[in-house]
Amino acid sequence: MRSGEISFPILMQSHLQVPLNQSLPALLWFRLLDLQVLAVIGLIALSSLWLEVNWVLIAGIIASLLPFLVYFLNQYGLKPRLSEQHPSWLRKLAQGMPTSLGQVFWSWFWTLLNWGLKILVLIWVFSWLYQAEFGHLAMGVIGGELSSVLPIHGVGGFGSYEAGIMLGLSGINYNTEKLLIAAINLHLILLISSILAAALMLLVQPKPLKY
Repeated sequence: MRSGEISFPILMQSHLQVPLNQSLPALLWFRLLDLQVLAVIGLIALSSLWLEVNWVLIAGIIASLLPFLVYFLNQYGLKPRLSEQHPSWLRKLAQGMPTSLGQVFWSWFWTLLNWGLKILVLIWVFSWLYQAEFGHLAMGVIGGELSSVLPIHGVGGFGSYEAGIMLGLSGINYNTEKLLIAAINLHLILLISSILAAALMLLVQPKPLKY
């Protein structure tokens, strides 16, 4: 249910020799970026249903500044005040966060690009399975993807992903049975593509992983 988070530090340490005190803060930062970018995309999709384009852009820009705010709070607010009296995990967490604006920008940029492409492709595929407006389809897809950041969800995301999609479309009238079938099929397509990608990476793996 949280195998992605568990495998990340293990693979970073075994394959790239990155210690846990660096990979765990990086994982937290990546997850914060994931949540922030999904929230930005969701905000844009939601506001585009009712607001003018100018207001949508303003809302997206303001929300996009949040990672930089976290960086400044950590770099100039938290880290300078930490001492040996504070818990070691807190000091390691603060030290493992991005240390320059360049790191913040590029991690934010690639996260935004990655999620933007993924969401657009999933909306495109979802439109084959269920007929609705673009904004509504976007909210459904984002609802499903947001379910992945829950502390606990179904094995492989089954159940929680579909519930997220239906929750994202809860503001409109829809055929429950047809939407559930479409959500399950979209989830299956997503899982199959992930499995195929993992199989491809194993084929091009330069050396076997050591645990």
